[in-house]
Amino acid sequence: KPVPITAPHNSEKSRFLKKIIELCNKNDINLIYMHGPIWEKVGTLSSSHFHSINSYLHDLNISLISSPVMIESEDLYNTFDHVLPIMKHKYTRRYFELLSPVLE
Repeated sequence: KPVPITAPHNSEKSRFLKKIIELCNKNDINLIYMHGPIWEKVGTLSSSHFHSINSYLHDLNISLISSPVMIESEDLYNTFDHVLPIMKHKYTRRYFELLSPVLE
């Protein structure tokens, strides 16, 4: 039975994220956050987790693609966040479609 992902922003992860933000700002890098990929059954159970992360990132002024990329069950590989190698093109395309409108 899938379980939701744990809370996103413990102090260690927050510190690490803030360092990434500083690095991107210093080097004029367009930082965009996306969720996933994650197995659709886990992702569906994790909507409050995604909402929490989205709110946190919004407060930090990070560009965000708020909808997670969900792996369909038939495309799942060996863990809840791995796509079958032969299906990677399908999910790469999804990322491209979501990211391309916000790229500079």
